[in-house]
Amino acid sequence: MNNYNPVGAIYLLPFTIFFLITGLSLLQPSTNDNQQLEGSVINQIFLSLAYGLAFILLLRRRDLLGYFLARAYPLLGLLLFILCSWLWSAFPGSVLISFAHQLGTLFIAMTTVMLLLDDKDKFFKLLLTLLFFYLCATVAISVILPHVGQMPSTRWNRGGLWRGMTTHSNTLGYLCLISTWIATTSYFLIVKRHKLTTTIIFLVVMLAFYCLYRTNSMTSTIISLALLLSAFWFALITTSSGSVKTVKIIFFIFFILIMIATAVVINPDLLSVKTFFKIIGRNETLTGRTSLWEVGLKGISERPYLGWSFDNLRSFFKRYSLGYGQLHNGYLDLMVRGGLASLLLLMVTIFQLTVSIIKLRYSEDKRYYFILSGFVAILIHNITEASFLRNTHPLWLMFLILYFYGFACIYQQNISKVSH
Repeated sequence: MNNYNPVGAIYLLPFTIFFLITGLSLLQPSTNDNQQLEGSVINQIFLSLAYGLAFILLLRRRDLLGYFLARAYPLLGLLLFILCSWLWSAFPGSVLISFAHQLGTLFIAMTTVMLLLDDKDKFFKLLLTLLFFYLCATVAISVILPHVGQMPSTRWNRGGLWRGMTTHSNTLGYLCLISTWIATTSYFLIVKRHKLTTTIIFLVVMLAFYCLYRTNSMTSTIISLALLLSAFWFALITTSSGSVKTVKIIFFIFFILIMIATAVVINPDLLSVKTFFKIIGRNETLTGRTSLWEVGLKGISERPYLGWSFDNLRSFFKRYSLGYGQLHNGYLDLMVRGGLASLLLLMVTIFQLTVSIIKLRYSEDKRYYFILSGFVAILIHNITEASFLRNTHPLWLMFLILYFYGFACIYQQNISKVSH
């Protein structure tokens, strides 16, 4: 793969700008809620810069860009559907803004993948450095300036929960989730991993979990713990072969079952629904989410096929007199905005990504673990939060990166076969 323009660290700059827009949102003026965040002049300037730079960088790799676009037809269909939804929206201007953000996010995802494909080690080392300094700054802000870095007391949140430099503790939670995922996967995928890199990986994980503990963001915490377990599992099955690997897997499963059985014998109430919610720090209503989901289901039944449009749920919330920014369920949220049409297109996109993972797994390409672990984490996270096709949402950007990286890995394998 030497007959194309080289890809440098600047290809990570659009992603970095995008990440910091969310990560430093509380330090910007007029950012008390999501609508003000989108209307912030600072955000508009820097996001426009990130989108424009990403588009220019994409043009330097037209071969890979064409390969992406030829295969991303369900994703392009979603973009077209978003644009068309202004026809039935009560706020068509918001639909056009959403379309611009989604198109720009697409550019940033493809640009990031180009660096990840060409120099995997550089990608992870740069991103680990960014995350390390960001998490250090988060801890410092939250401790030294609690009036800035901690949540005020409300009916849904007790005071003192960390939000760092974001507007909400849940936002800091999913940024810590991303940090954990990047750190655990980079440990296995960086080829030239020096002691300094290993130390940074360890520190990023420790800082991320400490911040998660202080945010009380249970969804992100549980998924981050699952990522650590998956990393252990990946190490278990990749360091052995044949019968040894089988014995290790059986022993690991047997050990987990014994631990669960012992815990249940000691305390039979662990199997109750009430205990489950107590363990995850929630009640049976998932902190009011279930009542919100009921309203969402009403909205879906009213407009099941095309939804209420991609105007940040403004048409929907106007109809039902709600003041939330999301429905706290990514699948429900998407159905309300785009109906069955958008869900079908998303399912085709997810199917494509699943096929890419299977191909990489059977070709014994270890990069499948990076894609699979992040993919599953995002799917689970969307059960209680909403990120699919949300404007400027880091988890949606990460999903797009995984989607295009799956294509890119297959592309690289095909190029290698031809060269040989």
